[in-house]
Amino acid sequence: MNPKDWRELSYIFVMIIPIQYAIFISASMLFYAGGSLNNPEAQGYSFWTNFLSDLGRTRSYSGKPNTISSILFTIAYLLFAILLIPFLLAVPHFFDGNQREKRLSKLGSVFGILSAITLIGIAFTPWDIYTVAHGIFAVIQPLTVVLSLVLYSIAMFHNKEYPNRYAFTFLALIGNLDN
Repeated sequence: MNPKDWRELSYIFVMIIPIQYAIFISASMLFYAGGSLNNPEAQGYSFWTNFLSDLGRTRSYSGKPNTISSILFTIAYLLFAILLIPFLLAVPHFFDGNQREKRLSKLGSVFGILSAITLIGIAFTPWDIYTVAHGIFAVIQPLTVVLSLVLYSIAMFHNKEYPNRYAFTFLALIGNLDN
């Protein structure tokens, strides 16, 4: 495969990520067996009372098996991570200007890949079984995303070819992260 081809494919992957994620997480919510930490008798999944990680539990708070929801949650996170990694490997190629930009973008990609790895960790450590491991991944994940976005933004600010609005967009994404 031509080296340029995989990069172009990675750009397509990164456009697919939010679509697949929305589909699988929405389906996971529909199949959630019910209950929340404060109300085990609650029906279904609630944006207001459930954590997103509840979807990946093997047993819901209602005590019922949560198999379908858990599988869909795992698929959503795995696909997100797997489709994101090639893009993160391609990003530094946008910064051919000076060494500072190149280093910042490579470091941004390192933290981005660490973030993808934590998504895989979250997917494979349901928090009703692996509470501590899941919690560690869930805490590290947004930190790595923030570091990645900040480093990419700084690289963009240093690159005269990139309009600053792209860097500001990355920085604005930080304000939209939730756990």
